[in-house]
Amino acid sequence: VNIREFIELENIFASTPYPLAKKMVPDSKGYPQYNNKPQNYNSTIKQNKKNNKKKIRLIPKVIIGGALVAISAIGIEKYITQNPNTTSDKKSYSTHSVVTSEKEEETTALEKIEEKTTDIKEKYNPNKFETSHAASGIRKELEVDTFIDGNNYYYVYDLNYLDQTPYKNKPTKEEVLNTLKLNNKVPDSFRDIMNNYVEDLYSTYPNIDCRNLIQNFKTIEVEICSKSQMEIVTGDENSVGCYLRNDNKICVLENTEYESDAWSKQVIYHELSHCLRQGNFTIDGKDYIVRTMGTGYNSQLLEEALNSNFAVSLFDYEEKDIAYQLQSNYIKTIVESMDNYTFEDYAIHSTTYFLKKLDEYTGDDNYAMTMMALMEFQYDDYHADKINAEQSEYYRLYDYVSDIYYKSHITADMSYDDAKLVTDDLLEKILYDVPEEYNIDINHFYDHLKDYCKEKGIEVKEKTK
Repeated sequence: VNIREFIELENIFASTPYPLAKKMVPDSKGYPQYNNKPQNYNSTIKQNKKNNKKKIRLIPKVIIGGALVAISAIGIEKYITQNPNTTSDKKSYSTHSVVTSEKEEETTALEKIEEKTTDIKEKYNPNKFETSHAASGIRKELEVDTFIDGNNYYYVYDLNYLDQTPYKNKPTKEEVLNTLKLNNKVPDSFRDIMNNYVEDLYSTYPNIDCRNLIQNFKTIEVEICSKSQMEIVTGDENSVGCYLRNDNKICVLENTEYESDAWSKQVIYHELSHCLRQGNFTIDGKDYIVRTMGTGYNSQLLEEALNSNFAVSLFDYEEKDIAYQLQSNYIKTIVESMDNYTFEDYAIHSTTYFLKKLDEYTGDDNYAMTMMALMEFQYDDYHADKINAEQSEYYRLYDYVSDIYYKSHITADMSYDDAKLVTDDLLEKILYDVPEEYNIDINHFYDHLKDYCKEKGIEVKEKTK
């Protein structure tokens, strides 16, 4: 593993040790590999309490040189310091052991949470930016991730740029299914769910780009695990499956039924959707690293919320109970309100492409990134004892989501009572199955509605004493 890869790992993971959603199993988060040796994802799960609620904390790790290393700025710096022979040469693979104690990992996690709290409160402090979306001239212009072409490697952050590789033609559904059929690493008992995923992909999105998926399906391995084996792999006793990306392996729980409305099916579709958008393969001696998450804005939370929504969009019924519930609810409400972006775009393009299209829809200048970071901060606030933000810190996020929804649902000829019904619907969407401990200020949504209606010329009925 070279230093550039270490830096990318640090950029993606070191900002905060993401908690593991109670309803979600971890997927592979190792980024990226050049070496022939596998780079696996593991996690340490810890429980703590905030407002008397249990939470599960995920500390990402990666196996490097035979050692399990926590993905943190401290862990990476220590590894590089102890491994002076680590270079940019893809053949260099140091076997020097790194031992990180559980206490040290926990300390690192707390330090990173504190840093995250300070950084975000300073960076996205309501007093730093005016509340007007237009007041964003000081923000750096957002660059959309596309690709990086090197001598021996080709990073792909948008599947459209596979057009510039020897692998130009999108495979048909039949080609993907046949590729899967030839893979003897997939047990017969698991073929149906994977075949159904492919069928649902092409049925829902007929023009879907499966060039990366078919490469993964050539070598993907499915391992059926006992409950105890699955707990060792994922660190979660309730896990029903996970995808180890750089091993290109899916681990599934034995004796699991993947019924149409079962949570286990959603988890597998979620992991296969990561497989659709991420991968490593070689053509004519050149390494192709597909990472549609991109590097311009590294947010595992936003990636997971988008991916969760994409996975359930493949179902032939509406599934509201999904992973990362509140954040997924935000994203679903936003995307379904947009007229220039769909979840099919998510399957193809980078995270920064989503942010760019969102800014175009709202008429803002790189404001979407600010709001997504505030969404991330709210998630951290819920999971971390060290963060206790006032509800007022999230008012801009509530207003932002509301304005996007209102743009496609409130018209100038509506009455105020009709507009209130729109807000009722919005809150039902946002708050579905969201833990009460988020303490979301519902009244603020109605207060903001009054301001919105006045701006649009809709007469507001004020209560009289």
